[in-house]
Amino acid sequence: MAYKKRYELPLLEKLMLDHLNAYYFKLPNEEIKYCKQILEIDELNSAYWFMLGGAYFEQLQYRDAAISWEKALDIHKKWGTSYRNPWIYYFMGDAYHKVNDHKREKEVYELGLSVFPDHQWIIQNQATCALSQGDTAEANDLLTKYKSIRKNKSLWPESRILSGVGYIYTGANLFDEAEIYLRQALKLDPRNPEIMNDLAWFLIDNDINIDEGVDLIEKSLDLDPDNYNYLDTQGWGLYKQGKYVEALKILEDSWDLRSVYSLEIYQHIQDVEKALANQNN
Repeated sequence: MAYKKRYELPLLEKLMLDHLNAYYFKLPNEEIKYCKQILEIDELNSAYWFMLGGAYFEQLQYRDAAISWEKALDIHKKWGTSYRNPWIYYFMGDAYHKVNDHKREKEVYELGLSVFPDHQWIIQNQATCALSQGDTAEANDLLTKYKSIRKNKSLWPESRILSGVGYIYTGANLFDEAEIYLRQALKLDPRNPEIMNDLAWFLIDNDINIDEGVDLIEKSLDLDPDNYNYLDTQGWGLYKQGKYVEALKILEDSWDLRSVYSLEIYQHIQDVEKALANQNN
């Protein structure tokens, strides 16, 4: 309703509505356009530097994402304050990880923990970084800390913690270790659709056992049939099995059910459509 009346607003408020509409219903390049226009008017608005970084991150433009987030941190540094959103440190560190700037990655995590001590998601990324750099001693310390925080603060069951550790090892490309933890998690909680999806996605996306992954995700969807993440996993598995028509239908259902833009689902649909076009030529 507000979007339909946006032209009645002053320019800045109109652009904010345009950005919000782009965030929910359009592609990240539209978000980027409106964030930049907002920041031309209000260059010290750290919230929109944060959102600009998020839009770049969604497009896998990790350097540009990091630059935008550095701008937000610089603004708060000049003000003598800290950016009070833990996700900037989590995603910014991940962006640096993806471009192999591990020195700055570690600095960002330490900065985040100085603002949000013992934040489990930041520590999760720290552990992935340590494992990927072969620092086993530091990684083990961080994994112990991660498990303790998840258990005592988040009140996660052991199965969910094990699945989280599997995700950490996956991020470090240590697939043998990751699979051990993901299977242990499912063994402890075999009817949990989220844990089924964790293992199914791992098996499918990394081409480890696609058939088993598809069987698992079907069981997840029996328990939660309208979960768009699970549908994406199923569609991706069917694509890898060569069932393109069925995969496309399910991925389109996933896209329609999503809460916000998902680059992953979008790219999966593009891959399936390309495969179908090649098949028909």
